[in-house]
Amino acid sequence: MITLPAKFLVRRRRLVIAAWTVAAVIFAPRAARVEQALEVRGGSTQVTEAVRASELLRNAFPSPFSEYVAIVVRGPVASSAERFAIVLDSLTAAVERRPYISQVVSLSSIAGSTFVSRDPHATFLIAALRPELADEVTNNFVPNLRETVRQTVREAIRWVQEAQRRGIRKVALLTQDYPSIHGHVQAVKAEVARVGLPITYAQEFADSVTDFRSMIAQARASNPDVYFVEALSPQLELLGQQLFEAKIRNIASVVAPSVTQRPELFEGAWYTDSDLRDIGFKQRFEKQYPGTRFATHMMPYAYDDFNMIVQAFERGENPAVYIRNIATYDGTAGPLTKAPGSGTFQSRPAVWVIQNGKPALLSLR
Repeated sequence: MITLPAKFLVRRRRLVIAAWTVAAVIFAPRAARVEQALEVRGGSTQVTEAVRASELLRNAFPSPFSEYVAIVVRGPVASSAERFAIVLDSLTAAVERRPYISQVVSLSSIAGSTFVSRDPHATFLIAALRPELADEVTNNFVPNLRETVRQTVREAIRWVQEAQRRGIRKVALLTQDYPSIHGHVQAVKAEVARVGLPITYAQEFADSVTDFRSMIAQARASNPDVYFVEALSPQLELLGQQLFEAKIRNIASVVAPSVTQRPELFEGAWYTDSDLRDIGFKQRFEKQYPGTRFATHMMPYAYDDFNMIVQAFERGENPAVYIRNIATYDGTAGPLTKAPGSGTFQSRPAVWVIQNGKPALLSLR
């Protein structure tokens, strides 16, 4: 069996997952199914932890796979605590978004003490790998997971900071059941719990839902100060229309209002998105491509990536080596930073608001 350990600890002072440890260990079991790799050798019929784990995993993974990743999560609170569950769900969502992961099983999906350490401050996720993409894990899985979680938490922290600045004390959540949205929602939940902002109502909905009036009525009855809304089109527009008809204007989100097909429905809504140091870049883009919506969370970074490659050629260097060695970059979306050994640049999120049917960057930092 091949074992490749990789541990990291997020220690940033203001991050909600500070003091949590996540370790990824890649296994290549000879057996075709993970429960076979965990079975008790020697033919014993005694009901052991391995046998119980085998049964749980057999039911959780109906399809065979040859490789998997085990991610151990240890925190300062017991695994039964709400804070632990929120962080675990956030990590699960981050793992599920990786293209080489086919399915993730955790304590949240399999109840039972088998997945909990004796102390009980630790549990683990098991992620089945897609065989055709499994080679990507060695070089990409741990750094990508770490940076994904850090950036998601940064966005949540910035969102809660703005909520506190606005005097918000209670939050209602209306969000679509979708992997990338899960990460945002769980990070926001963890951060509002950390600062003591109660969530008065939380409802997740499928992409088949078209009538949100009952959810809106229940959320309104909980008397929140703001409605956190996140969904993809067309559910985003349908929900926005019904919130508009209900005369609800105190709406906030992460990114979503910037990509809606009907921004007028979200007039006055505020949200976190990438910063934009050079607002002229957006204006030049819209002038050059009047029929194309400017995606703040994507286009500035694509422009910066292109410029980094150009700089490498101008210096006569290998672009891959040049970019790998960059630690900071004065980007279109503000300063970009990259940790040693990481392949992902990070930036500080900013707060935007829909004004006159268009996204506007707030000057307040």
